[in-house]
Amino acid sequence: MKMLSTTYAIIGSGPAALFAAEAIRKRDAEGKLLMFGAEGYPPYSRPLTSYYLAGLVPKE
Repeated sequence: MKMLSTTYAIIGSGPAALFAAEAIRKRDAEGKLLMFGAEGYPPYSRPLTSYYLAGLVPKE
């Protein structure tokens, strides 16, 4: 029997969207996650940017 797969749409790519994606993934490891944001690059932690530029944290 084929199981149904759930697709989740997250609007935005800020901290709340990342938290939502992590929470969904903990509850549903198989569902599809779609994130829609206005920026042309993957989500990142804005507060950590200054630490990265200062060489205090790694890129990942």
